[in-house]
Amino acid sequence: MNNSRQMNRFLKITIIFVGLFLIHSSSDGQSITGYVYDALSKNPLPGANIFLEGTSIRTATNLGGKYTIENVPIGETILKVSFIGYYDETKKITITSSNQKLKYSFELSTGPLFANSQKYRDYHNALQKAFSINQDLIELKVKKHTAK
Repeated sequence: MNNSRQMNRFLKITIIFVGLFLIHSSSDGQSITGYVYDALSKNPLPGANIFLEGTSIRTATNLGGKYTIENVPIGETILKVSFIGYYDETKKITITSSNQKLKYSFELSTGPLFANSQKYRDYHNALQKAFSINQDLIELKVKKHTAK
């Protein structure tokens, strides 16, 4: 029962992150976009944290594992991705001009405490369900829109 509550809490937090991500407006300027996946299953990791080290610039991936960071300062910085139960990944990036658009995707590997555990399998099953529900909602919206 406790695992069920934790999974529900995780899904609620993920929905909040996705909502905040959708509210965030795009703007002209330097940006980084990409995806975060599980290295083994290749499934998207919704709610993964992406940030520029040494700054307050950060975001989270949506249900499809996609992220966008806007208004990245010109110069060198470290792009870091973290997700509970996974090893962090970093990439050194350089923004050389205004309006530059970069694309970086990540495949995160599970950490030693999370790999090969029942919690990991349960978590991935829940992610698959959430991703499937999101796809169904998108399809329903498209059908509804095209029916008008």
